[in-house]
Amino acid sequence: MNNILKVPKPINFDSKKRLKDLQADLDNFRFYFEEFATPLPLPFLIVNSLGVIINSNLAFEKLVGLNEEKIIGEEIEKFFSVKDNWSEYQRKVFNGIAVKGVEMRILTKTKTIPVKVYLEQRKDRESNVIGCFVGIFDITDLKELYLNLEQKVQERTKELGEKVEELEKFYKLSVGRELKMVELKKELSNLRKIINDSLVK
Repeated sequence: MNNILKVPKPINFDSKKRLKDLQADLDNFRFYFEEFATPLPLPFLIVNSLGVIINSNLAFEKLVGLNEEKIIGEEIEKFFSVKDNWSEYQRKVFNGIAVKGVEMRILTKTKTIPVKVYLEQRKDRESNVIGCFVGIFDITDLKELYLNLEQKVQERTKELGEKVEELEKFYKLSVGRELKMVELKKELSNLRKIINDSLVK
């Protein structure tokens, strides 16, 4: 008698319809999300709680020079320099600490790209943290601009230093000339006095 086969409860029509509606809603969400995220000009990723990339946009693909198939399913740490300590920032986000504008370096096969990274918690319907959203801002141009400005400042500082040296030399010559003229005036005055004294006698 204990070996009686239990027959599962049949799913009523309303449950099947509800499941179908939820699946449609999920598909619509995915579609709208991809419609929204794909054309964003800033690189964008969705990462799960294990640090695995589950979605990316075209801007990230372009930045790293890889297609979606080579990005999705990879650990996000693979794309960042070891020195950037990605896991520490991910831990902060999971603990509710905002990560905004942290400078990191993305590694590609051919170069290292300086970026600012922004992380935000990704939660499920029950507010459990299930991953994070990652926004990335390429700061290569800003870095180059900064370096160019720094180089120009150094060049101008050197030019100004040379001008100061020239002015110091001119000042020394001018002051030396003035002192010599004062000496010559005294000497001339002394000579005039001697001449006048000798003429008077």
